[in-house]
Amino acid sequence: MNVWMFIGEWWPTYLYFISIGIGVLFLLISGLTKRLPRFKIWQLTIGITPILVFYLFIQINKSSEDIFIIQENFKGQIVVIYGQPDGAKKEFEKDKRLYRIPKDGILKTQFKLKGDVASFGEYYYQNDQNKRIKLETFPYYESFPDSTKIYVHNWQLGNTVDSDGNKFTYQQATIGSKTDTFETDVFKILEKSSQPTINKESIKSKDLKGILITESKIGNINLDDLNGNNIEKNLKLGFPAFQIKKEIGQQDGPDFILYQVDYMNEEIFFVSMDTYDTTIVQDVWTRNPKVKDEYDATVGLIIDSVLSKRPDLKFHSDLHYNIYATKGNSKIEYRLNGDFKNFNDTSFVANEYTVEKWQVEGMKIEYIIWRK
Repeated sequence: MNVWMFIGEWWPTYLYFISIGIGVLFLLISGLTKRLPRFKIWQLTIGITPILVFYLFIQINKSSEDIFIIQENFKGQIVVIYGQPDGAKKEFEKDKRLYRIPKDGILKTQFKLKGDVASFGEYYYQNDQNKRIKLETFPYYESFPDSTKIYVHNWQLGNTVDSDGNKFTYQQATIGSKTDTFETDVFKILEKSSQPTINKESIKSKDLKGILITESKIGNINLDDLNGNNIEKNLKLGFPAFQIKKEIGQQDGPDFILYQVDYMNEEIFFVSMDTYDTTIVQDVWTRNPKVKDEYDATVGLIIDSVLSKRPDLKFHSDLHYNIYATKGNSKIEYRLNGDFKNFNDTSFVANEYTVEKWQVEGMKIEYIIWRK
């Protein structure tokens, strides 16, 4: 141990000091018990107690032993989502947890992850006669042993957040041969599922948690993958407790289709489609302060504070005097409102003109916009 371990807050440093503290504590207790009758029994108890506590700690925090039952001939990605009140009931087989994987490979379970870790488990195909065939696995650091045989591989454990900010834990694994290729992005897998994967019970409260919009996603929906053919289905899967309304938007030019997403009769955001090609998503707009972008910006925030994280933002106005803050390679921009400091001799050039940073000081975000 050295000073760098202490400065760097390395865990062995704290383990070292904790061990010393416990040792000193037990020496003091041992000294005090010598004054008691039958002090040898007391000292024996004191000596055994740390061992028992350590054993119980290991038992409580060690990973569970798991058995996964998969329908015969299934190939693809399986995902187990933990801690879902509306999920499959807890089932055991000889003290081992039993998980029965549905046809689509996605299982919601009432089991919670035990000890923040998971063992690889045992995987079995099961046929119509309930006969099981054990599937082989191999260590991640070894190459595929056989190009034609089916193995369980690409196992991983993860935590993520749904569209309402609710954290959930999952594990996933691939069932297939070396030549098989499957989608491994957990969000894309869940989007393709026929069952909603987000626990509605967790979002019945009127206190809606924040929704995150990033350069590529809103909640757990990949915005670049949205189109006119899948938008309603994906919005319903990503926001199952929300109301999805298809409406006609109006502007100076031709009308356009938009999908408005509401929660408890409160507008959260809307997605507008291209005016001329309704299969193309054009942009996402929100004026709800419960939506936050990946730069920690929310509606109502003063633009000066956003500039501390996004100093490269540029400003411009359109012919309707709407002020926008944008960055060339970013899909997230802002429409501002407030006191705009105009030039006395401002004139328009083409359809828009550049705005200086000093002119928008003190203005606030009116809309957060994602543009494709």
